[in-house]
Amino acid sequence: MKPSICVWLSLAFVGLFVTQARADVTLVSKPITGVVIDASTGRPIADAVVTAKWIGGFSTVAHGGTRCAKGMATTTDASGHFSFSEWTMTHPNLDNLLVEVGAYRPGWADIDRGTAGAHPTKFLGFIPAGRIEIPPSDLRVKMQPFTGTPQERRAYLLGFMLSTACDDGDVAKMGPLYRAIRDEAAAMPPEVRDFRSMPGRLTLMEVIDQGYLRRTR
Repeated sequence: MKPSICVWLSLAFVGLFVTQARADVTLVSKPITGVVIDASTGRPIADAVVTAKWIGGFSTVAHGGTRCAKGMATTTDASGHFSFSEWTMTHPNLDNLLVEVGAYRPGWADIDRGTAGAHPTKFLGFIPAGRIEIPPSDLRVKMQPFTGTPQERRAYLLGFMLSTACDDGDVAKMGPLYRAIRDEAAAMPPEVRDFRSMPGRLTLMEVIDQGYLRRTR
């Protein structure tokens, strides 16, 4: 028995609603505050560059994955505290939202990042609709002095930039992080700063300038 015209129209309506619902999802992040501390002593760390990366998962009929909606950077005050203001934006296809907060300081490594997240309301139990809102959150980021070799520090910096990058988001607001890392890299021994793993590969300085800083301008 063939489906009636009413069934086809109903399916078309649901498909249209799904498309519109996904296109109209509003992302909201309430103020994100917190403190950066020394993991060993619990003392606050001043002048650390704090990064916030908002990412969300998406799914389609063909595939799924994660995307970065927004990235920001700020600096801790004398008491190690930081704050990211509330923001709102629309996004076509995120199913949830998570913020991950890390920290950078010359000669240090972050070992425990802060996170907060939210899920949307659902239509028919599975279709994201309306808004996804991360509530006001107070997070803690732990750091410790970096004890590795200059070569290991180079690898750490490359990994840190990769893990905090936000290609799809507001890249310009990550500028303070990349400028601070560039200052540290510039002071490294030439054999580390200018090292190429093979001909044609970028040096650390070239990665920072061409891969990150250029996108913030």
